[in-house]
Amino acid sequence: MDSKLSLYLGRIVLAVGLIVGLVAGLQNPQYPEDMGFHWMAAIFWWAGAIISGLLLFGISAALEYLEDILYHLRCLRYPDSVVPPTKLGNSRMSLDALKDYKMESKD
Repeated sequence: MDSKLSLYLGRIVLAVGLIVGLVAGLQNPQYPEDMGFHWMAAIFWWAGAIISGLLLFGISAALEYLEDILYHLRCLRYPDSVVPPTKLGNSRMSLDALKDYKMESKD
C-alpha cells in the first residue's frame, strides 16, 4: 500500500464517518417517536472514524519513513550506482532527450 493511498483513505474515512455520524444522530430507528439528536449514536460513529482515520494516517507516516530508509540503505549498499530518488513527483516526462546536454555560459 502506498503511503499516499493510505493518507487519502484516512481522509475519506474521517469525512464519511463524520457525515454518517450526523445522519445516525439525526435518525435513530430504535426511537422513531423521538425527534431529538441522538448523541450516543453519533459519538460511536465519530469515535470509530477518528480512530480509523488516525490509524491510516499513522500507517501512511510509517510507510513514508520506510521508503526513505530503503532509499538511504540502497545508497549505502550501492554507492557507485545511480539510485533513483523515491519522490519523483507526478512528472511523466521522459528525460532521455536531456541525456547528453551540456550547459554553456553565455556571459
